[in-house]
Amino acid sequence: MRIDNDEDFKKLKILMAEDDEINQALARNLFKKNGWNCDIVENGAKAIEKMRTFNYDLILLDVEMPQLNGYMTTMKIRNEFASPVSEVPIIAITAHVSTVELQKCIDVGMDGYIFKPIKLAELTAKIKSVFNGDGDTAMLDEKKNEPTNADQKSLLNLSGLYASCGNNPAIVKNIINLFVTQTPENMVKLENLLLIQDWENLKLLCHKMKSAYSLLGNVEIKSYLQEMEEDCAKNTVNVSKFQSYIAIIKGLNLGLMRELEKESI
Repeated sequence: MRIDNDEDFKKLKILMAEDDEINQALARNLFKKNGWNCDIVENGAKAIEKMRTFNYDLILLDVEMPQLNGYMTTMKIRNEFASPVSEVPIIAITAHVSTVELQKCIDVGMDGYIFKPIKLAELTAKIKSVFNGDGDTAMLDEKKNEPTNADQKSLLNLSGLYASCGNNPAIVKNIINLFVTQTPENMVKLENLLLIQDWENLKLLCHKMKSAYSLLGNVEIKSYLQEMEEDCAKNTVNVSKFQSYIAIIKGLNLGLMRELEKESI
């Protein structure tokens, strides 16, 4: 099957597994705007359930999800389903940027990956690449375009969010409202997980939160969350360091919230 034009995309039946409500909302609006047919579930286990009932042309998997992550879901699809279902194209959706994690996507049997937040042009190009046989092993040389600390003049930069939302103010407002609603609870979870030293769930929460801050253009908070995530993954946790980082994140987040209040959307 080749993908050459908009009508080809509209013929695709897509399944997406993504646990974060903000990323779900972004994807749902993107697919609706372009007339694509997509089912969205919150984890890999539910994706597997869907695949036992429905046939899909393409699977989009977040790599970090509860119950069954994207890597394990891919291996189950490749090993437990019969052809042609076992050969369905799979594209990872990831906030990871390390070559080790990106190579892991290819090694477990994924056909490619795109970075969060999802952008229409990148997703379209990746789907065309996968379906038209261009391959994806060269993707490790790609660099994710996002603001650097030097570029960031304030705690908030909504240019990436607007781009992901097709410059639609109503969608941007919806995403910001989701962020404002989720964040206080996530801050409490961060402190509680540190208190009980649940490093696996702390790693997952940091991974989830850093995607939202990246979407809002805050590289600084994202970098603290990413370092904590990596420390948990490597089992090199320093409790005092984490306490300090969470205190910094909370302070920066208060400033970010104030800037969000000033946005006239």
